[in-house]
Amino acid sequence: MKELIKKVINNPSRVPHYIYPYIDKIINLSNYRKSKSIADEPWNYLIILDACRYDAFKYINYLEGELKYIYSKGSSTPEFLEKNFLDKNRNKKFKNIVYITANPFVNKMLKNMFHKIYPIWKYGWNEEHNTVLPKTVYKESLKIINKHRNKRIIIHFMQPHHPFLIANKEFNTTGFRENRKAVINNKSKGKDITWADLLSKGEIKQDMVIKYYLINLKIVLLWVNLLINSLNGRIIITSDHGNLFGEISHPLFHYRIYGHPSHFHIDTLVKVPWFIVDTSNKVID
Repeated sequence: MKELIKKVINNPSRVPHYIYPYIDKIINLSNYRKSKSIADEPWNYLIILDACRYDAFKYINYLEGELKYIYSKGSSTPEFLEKNFLDKNRNKKFKNIVYITANPFVNKMLKNMFHKIYPIWKYGWNEEHNTVLPKTVYKESLKIINKHRNKRIIIHFMQPHHPFLIANKEFNTTGFRENRKAVINNKSKGKDITWADLLSKGEIKQDMVIKYYLINLKIVLLWVNLLINSLNGRIIITSDHGNLFGEISHPLFHYRIYGHPSHFHIDTLVKVPWFIVDTSNKVID
């Protein structure tokens, strides 16, 4: 990950979010458009690690399986959900899928699209960390899976997405608290204070952000490992999108980008892991 750290600088500047789609069209980055919708891929269990970069997963992963990569259809969770489950399929229902989620955007955007959505973000929330802990997702998933043995299951962890479980208080961020409140109160979106805000202002250092991001990934993989040891079938571990720590968006545009803005499909944001663990030959169609 030394190469990743070298990509970031000490005095970043931020690009206004509203121009991302225009830059994306000019650059004409279209690899993500070649990807299939994830519901069309063969799997029994799809485990989503929110905001997990391919290079970070490759660096940290110790699980046994086959590592590939795909290009996600979105560079943010809302875009990922829309492009996979709503785009050109607005009348299609996924009644053979149960979606277990620590991310509130699933309920906000995909109501009534699945056999059932289990909103762990709502009843499994951790006030201290302002997120859903991976341990909670693991425990709840085991209970839920036992109720739906004949369904395909999506399990959406919140990590390695912020807040950083080890450093949230040190960074003084709000985690995912305001976004959660917005969904509960039926508002469009909440505004959380994130590491990206602090980093762009120079209040924290990039190397510390990367360090804690990787620790978040290590922590969630511990619980993912326990989970897959309890499952039988074709298991895919992937992500909805990647994350940026201040990389230059493109040689033509010398803006430093932080986080994961929608509609900005550079490789680092849409290249995500596609890790295959096959524990049997049974795949639910």
